[in-house]
Amino acid sequence: MVASRRTANLVISTGIVAILLLSFFTMYRMYLRAGRLREKEQEFVVSISHELRTPITVIRSASSNLAQGVVHGDEKVGKYGTIIQEQAERLSRMVEGILTCAGLSSGNKVTESEIEVKAFFHELVKSIEPAAKKAGAEISVDVNNVPEKIITCAMTLRLVTVNLLLNAIRDVLPEEEDLLHYWSLIRLFITCKNSSILVIQVEDCASGITEKETEEIFEPFVRGGRAVAGQKAGSGQ
Repeated sequence: MVASRRTANLVISTGIVAILLLSFFTMYRMYLRAGRLREKEQEFVVSISHELRTPITVIRSASSNLAQGVVHGDEKVGKYGTIIQEQAERLSRMVEGILTCAGLSSGNKVTESEIEVKAFFHELVKSIEPAAKKAGAEISVDVNNVPEKIITCAMTLRLVTVNLLLNAIRDVLPEEEDLLHYWSLIRLFITCKNSSILVIQVEDCASGITEKETEEIFEPFVRGGRAVAGQKAGSGQ
């Protein structure tokens, strides 16, 4: 009887110790993950500060020249106006992206609406064609086997697609490539899977993502090693 009680106590004690060890291990993993996330958040703050500073500087300079009468002639004034508009739109996309990511991370409900699929993606590509052209690239759009209209969060869908395309545009030029003779084609494919899932694919000729980085590709604030080392623009959204 005493032996059986001792055995039972030993089993219970062993179980409690195992639970405590498992809890400690789980908490330790959460601590490490939180530490890595803090580091990524700090990198994000530095990166987004640099990202915001660039268009703000351009807008301030262009608007100052216009206000002081430094720019003369309708053509030059129009050119400066275009610069301000482009940089303002760039700022708007950044803020929209940050707010959308923050809302998704906190579990906020998204606002859904009906969109025309082909028109949506063609207009989206048209809005970033100037950036692609400046980088020496062209974007083709292939929308096939999709419903004419769908219900979705247009803001989130736009953010995801634009980020994918901008990543392709940023990496469009190989190192030491002759800018005068290089031209790249970026392909955007939109298809439908199982009649309910919209599939977005971007094909380019860049070097791609390393196998190690694919494990963190959907983590917030994470940027690729080449982007960080090369000080390329981006926020890891």
